[in-house]
Amino acid sequence: MENANSAAGRVIKFRARALTLDKRWVYGSYVTFLNSRGGRVHQIVNYEGVACDVDGNTLCQLTGLHDKNGKEIYERDILRGTGIDGRVRIWEAVSLQYFHHWQETADLIEAHGDVEVIGDVYTTPELLTQ
Repeated sequence: MENANSAAGRVIKFRARALTLDKRWVYGSYVTFLNSRGGRVHQIVNYEGVACDVDGNTLCQLTGLHDKNGKEIYERDILRGTGIDGRVRIWEAVSLQYFHHWQETADLIEAHGDVEVIGDVYTTPELLTQ
C-alpha cells in the first residue's frame, strides 16, 4: 500500500515555524481548518501524530531535492553554489506551486552541482543581499 505522504515516489512533507516562543521549525504533514470562531488554524502533524500550531505564512514544502551534504531542500531555503564559470551564486529555492518554478530550482542545482543550503528567508534573509 502506498504511503499517504508520498506521490509518484516523492515524499510529500512540509515544515513551518511553530507558534511557540522558540519559533522552532516543525516537520510533517500540513493540516488547516477553521476554528469555532471562524479563524484559520494551521498545523503540522509529525509522523508520531502530534499536531503543532504553526505560522501559515512560513509554510514550505519539501522540493524532493538535496544539497551536497544530503540535506533536504525546502521551498524558501537559501542556496549557495558555484557555477560552471567558477562564480559563487546565492539564490532562493522557489515554490513548488507551479512545476516550472520547481524545474528552475532543479536546473540551477544541476548546473551548480556543488549546492548547499545556507539558510532560509525567514531566519537569515540577509543572505540574499550578499
